Amino acid sequence: MSANKKKKSLLTSKGRILWMKWHAYLSCVFLPFALLYAVTGILYLFDIKGGPAHKEETIISLTPEQLVDFPETEAAALEFIKPYYSQPLPEHYFHFKESQGWWDFHQEVILLNPEPDQLQTTLIIEENDIIRQAIFIHKGIAGDVFVVLGILLGFS
Repeated sequence: MSANKKKKSLLTSKGRILWMKWHAYLSCVFLPFALLYAVTGILYLFDIKGGPAHKEETIISLTPEQLVDFPETEAAALEFIKPYYSQPLPEHYFHFKESQGWWDFHQEVILLNPEPDQLQTTLIIEENDIIRQAIFIHKGIAGDVFVVLGILLGFS
């Protein structure tokens, strides 16, 4: 075999050009996501998690009976806040010792659990700022589209 003989490529020149075009198109999609993940990772590393862009608080007076029977489940909490919040609630429910509520990519609705000796509670509505939303994308809790894009970014 001659040393001057060229090795034949598997792709034709048109095939290589097509491959380069698709590579460029895909990088135009994935480069912004790579930058988003890098920037939000750095923010999260420094404990910068974003917060509310807008916040409303409503003080709710309670009767002694309401204090004793304060909602402990999602269904009971839904019934309790109906007079104070008529908009559709975010889809995810949480319940902690000090609060319960609903959250999604755009907002949080928080019902604080009252202190045993106080006849009032607070309903807090927070609209998420852009940093909190970007952190949600980074953590993979911003929706199915971003989960799929994050997986594809990982494979790319």
